[in-house]
Amino acid sequence: MKGTDRRSLLGVIGAAILLAVTVLSGTASAPPQGKPVNITDFQEPDNVADVSADGALEVEGTVTGEVDVGNLPAVQEVTSQDDPGRLAFAKRVDLDYPAATTIDVPANMRLVITQVSGFIVILDGDGEGSHDLRSVRLEGGAAGGGVTHFFVPTFAGTSQSTFPPDDHYTFSDHTQIFVDNEFDIVPLYGRGFSTPPVGGVSISGYLIDCSRSAPACN
Repeated sequence: MKGTDRRSLLGVIGAAILLAVTVLSGTASAPPQGKPVNITDFQEPDNVADVSADGALEVEGTVTGEVDVGNLPAVQEVTSQDDPGRLAFAKRVDLDYPAATTIDVPANMRLVITQVSGFIVILDGDGEGSHDLRSVRLEGGAAGGGVTHFFVPTFAGTSQSTFPPDDHYTFSDHTQIFVDNEFDIVPLYGRGFSTPPVGGVSISGYLIDCSRSAPACN
């Protein structure tokens, strides 16, 4: 075989190899973009979801339950199913002696007490923080039930500028108490006093509007 013929043959073989590589490369490439995608639920074959070429999700089959998909507002009103219509509540009252101090709850409202704090000064104390003040009771309830809650006072100190000395007590507790109608604050003293003690109590929490949420007030 002459040199010219051999070179021609090698050229033909090279061109054939290049053509084969090109064809194989085209066969192995990924499918064109934009092709629809099919998603099948193997447990429920009738439920099929298709994503179209333009990106839209299309679902076929039966969808059970509540589906809420839509254009929701950027800002939504958030309320609690158990206590819609919340109204902030804060009240301070002076304590009576020896009678109980009564706080009324507005009509058609339920009061949820979350914080109770207060102070009591025994004007003829013994200067030692003894058992002159044993506890503070909150008596009230909701849905026809009466409950008594106890708060333990802390001896905060005494004032020696008077005689007998003034004994100071404080109390403060985070809590959760449900009250309808009214409730009483009753200090429990260890003895009687010739000079009535003085003090006050602050109640914080929120009111539930029962007219807007009757189940929450039953």
